[in-house]
Order: sequence, then C-alpha cells, then structure tokens
Amino acid sequence: MYTCKDHLGLTHYCWGDEDLGKNIEIRHFSNNQAATYNKITDERLAPKVRWISCVPERDSLTVFCDKEGKRGYLNVNTGKVVINGQYKHAWHFSEGLAAVVADNGKVGFINYDNEMVIPAVYDYV
Repeated sequence: MYTCKDHLGLTHYCWGDEDLGKNIEIRHFSNNQAATYNKITDERLAPKVRWISCVPERDSLTVFCDKEGKRGYLNVNTGKVVINGQYKHAWHFSEGLAAVVADNGKVGFINYDNEMVIPAVYDYV
C-alpha cells in the first residue's frame, strides 16, 4: 500500500495490484473505488469506479461498474472508457458481441461500437 494523489491533489491510500494492459494498472483505493493508471507516467486514465472486472483472455475490452452502479467497458490497452456506464448488467465480449441488460430490464447484445445488434427483448433470469 502507498499513497497517491487524485486529480484534485488530495492524498489517498491505494495499491496497484492488478495489471490491466502492458503499461496499465488498476489501483484500488481505501474508499472502495478503483481507477486505471499509466504505470510509466502515473497518469490517471479514467474516472474512479466501483470495480473493474478481470481482464478477459484475448479481448481488448473489460467491464467496469461506475459510481452509480451502471456497467460500461474499458479498453485494456489504453485504460480509458470506450463505452460509458449505462447498463444494469454487462458481460465480456465473445465473438464480437456482449450481452447487456438495458434500462427496460431485458437482455440484448451490443457490438464493440455499442450498437444494439440483437434487441434487448430477452428476459434476464
């Protein structure tokens, strides 16, 4: 554990215990939040979130949960948000699609461009 400063210059306890990409790490903070940082420049790359999912094998995107409880996607190579938190639930991509639960409570499938290619009409069990 060590201390690091946030974008306002405030000091927090954190630990960088997970690699997200080659030069990207996930830092977990004592206030139960997480953020992505460039390991070389120490720059924070995305806003703090509740959690970031483990890195999926052979994929460039991973799921995160924002402060409001909505799911979105981060790029594991850049550490930046590519699909903002907007889904009740979200799963990793497989064969170019990811299942998400939309605001209507139904499951649909998005592509990497966040286009709903299979409509959210399926019941979430």
